[in-house]
Amino acid sequence: MKNLTLSPRLIPWLFVLIWSTGFVAAKYGLPYAEPFTLLSYRNGLTLIVLFIIMQVKKSIWPSSGMAFFHLMVTGLLIHGVYLGGVFQAIKWEIPIGLTAHDYWTSATRNGLSLQE
Repeated sequence: MKNLTLSPRLIPWLFVLIWSTGFVAAKYGLPYAEPFTLLSYRNGLTLIVLFIIMQVKKSIWPSSGMAFFHLMVTGLLIHGVYLGGVFQAIKWEIPIGLTAHDYWTSATRNGLSLQE
């Protein structure tokens, strides 16, 4: 089987495309499901896709329990707290652009303050 790799120049664009479609999917999916139900479906589908990719690429898991724990906490914070808040804001009809801008501004500001 041929090694599956992506150009380093393509990866950021692919990430932005996939990440931004989450806002669009939330906008059109929330009239039919509650925010955390929709988020659960999204995470379940992501889990299935990533598990298949891991099997194909023969990816390895973290070697220590603490590393695995840190990954779980990070995932919970990003996908549970951040996306849960975004989905709830969309459900409350707060404009998507405002929601995305607020979170990205906050993340950028916090990231820059860590470098000082």
